[in-house]
Amino acid sequence: MAYSETEIRKVQITGKGTFVVSLPKWWVKTLKLKKGDLIEIKPLLSSSLLVSLHKRKTSKESYFISLDASQFESIDDLFRNIISNYLIGYDMFRISLKDKNATYKMELKEKIIKKLIGTEIIEESPDEVVVQCLLKNSDFSLKKLTDRISILAMSMHVDLLRSLRDKSSNVTYDLMEKRDDEVDRLYFFIVRQLNKAIRDPSFLEALGMLRITDSFSYIIAIKSIERVADHAVSISRVINTISSSAQSNVIELTLSMYSKSLELFEYSVRALQKSEITIDYPFSKLKEIEELNETVVNKIVSSCKDIKFAVDLRLVVESIKRVAEYSADIAEATMNIKVQ
Repeated sequence: MAYSETEIRKVQITGKGTFVVSLPKWWVKTLKLKKGDLIEIKPLLSSSLLVSLHKRKTSKESYFISLDASQFESIDDLFRNIISNYLIGYDMFRISLKDKNATYKMELKEKIIKKLIGTEIIEESPDEVVVQCLLKNSDFSLKKLTDRISILAMSMHVDLLRSLRDKSSNVTYDLMEKRDDEVDRLYFFIVRQLNKAIRDPSFLEALGMLRITDSFSYIIAIKSIERVADHAVSISRVINTISSSAQSNVIELTLSMYSKSLELFEYSVRALQKSEITIDYPFSKLKEIEELNETVVNKIVSSCKDIKFAVDLRLVVESIKRVAEYSADIAEATMNIKVQ
């Protein structure tokens, strides 16, 4: 029988009431099991049992990888590789830094601690650093993590909307970048947790999820939330130019579009958390925002004489539209979770 096919087996009773189900012969042969070997049976939230080979682990074992900085063209290339391995679940990184100066080493350490939740420098010498993720997998539920990242992303845009409405300059690009760093940290950590659930279904319970297939849709949703935060950073680059403008008519239309996009984002995130969604709402709302976007763009082209203001406002409007589109993506991911 093929590995991917489902087998149906009868539950039998032996002795004084012990329930027994035989193991597939091909599975036993593949793992080279013999009499006396141990297997693990773990209950899952979905009324399923996970059967796997029992592996004895020592306290010193860790999901470990070695990296050589000289193999990467830049520090950014090395850091991207570290992130990739962090996302798939590596716990410890031994990074060779031979021939790298002190500035390079300091920048790399700052990037790691700043962007990757739970990581600490546990060993350091002139030629290498050892980084370890010290958080336990069960330290955070998926719901709490999603609450935190969505609240952060939403608050960034609420502050920008208020700044535009009040024509203030309280929101700066530097401040938004710092808040986006926290969003990125949460995004990387959530994806790390979801990737672990995809590889190891027994981890679903720790996350508070029912099905492994939900992980794929959740990754799409969390990435969309992270992208919503990125567009807050984009808007903050030009917020002062827009806030100081006297073009009240086009600004009012922009504020209306912004409010509707944030309403859609808030609805989609709430639906994701509850796995409950009204199918028509997000897409009818998106259509409304797209129509308003066309009106605003036409207004910018026809009435804005200040070229810099027109270009900056056009960037803001595009980001607002993208917030709405990513919100619709979250809603679609929620529907995929709901219908499975």
